[in-house]
Amino acid sequence: MYKSIFIPLSSHGDQLPALIFGALLAEAFDAEAECSFTTKSLLLLEDEQSTKIGEMYSKQGYVASQELAEKFYQEQFSKRARHVQQWFALSKEKIVSGRRLKWQESMELFGETASQIRDECGYHDLTIASYDLSTSILDDVITGALFATGRPLVLVRSSPQGKDISECTIVLAWKFTPQAIRAQWLALPLLKKAGKVLVVRVDEGEETVSPSELKKLTANLKRHGVNAHLHTISNVKSPAAALEQYYTEQKADLMVMGAYSHSRLREMVLGGFTRHFLNSRICNLMLAH
Repeated sequence: MYKSIFIPLSSHGDQLPALIFGALLAEAFDAEAECSFTTKSLLLLEDEQSTKIGEMYSKQGYVASQELAEKFYQEQFSKRARHVQQWFALSKEKIVSGRRLKWQESMELFGETASQIRDECGYHDLTIASYDLSTSILDDVITGALFATGRPLVLVRSSPQGKDISECTIVLAWKFTPQAIRAQWLALPLLKKAGKVLVVRVDEGEETVSPSELKKLTANLKRHGVNAHLHTISNVKSPAAALEQYYTEQKADLMVMGAYSHSRLREMVLGGFTRHFLNSRICNLMLAH
């Protein structure tokens, strides 16, 4: 059950689908979605300001240049935070169940930003983020939500087609791994409320899941009130692209899959599937590790 949702927001890109998705889930689970403008100081400076800081350094030294930089940082942060908060206030009034969206204090990230994001994600049941967050912040969200806290993360490209969860289609990308099993378990509250659940196994030419094992999976889901439909994708050149195409053809609203980690963020996806979807950014993804 999701009672607390965190939605980091940016001052650029399309953030609205993430807000809509958050409001929809918050309404479905009688929860609140806390939204916050999230940025890094180094991303705030404009070219002209950076030039002035460099000139100050040349003329008056490091201390004076840092004082000027801090002044510019605070000006830009306040300006952008105010802009995002105004946009948020206008947007929530137009969103069904927008009353579930709450504004919280903006987050200006310094130093070990992944730890700050980790702490915020760790105190919420679910994090929802737009793919349009800046790359460095999105990296921190993925690292913090998934690999540091074990909380599920939803990455959003487009608004759900249904007005509530009962009108949504969810694709569960199935492979018998600890990550996929955990993703299925963490997504169970969503699966139980979804209008349609499609369990998809992709034949990668490796040891395949037997029909009896798939029946056990659907039987387990059925015990939880989920009437899932099975589908197998086989004999394709690119299994990940085929899965993405299936998602699109089914007009699905969300793909649930396991995420695979390594020591560094850029190496976190070992199997290729998650890497493909994070790079293409076409599907709304719910990831768990």
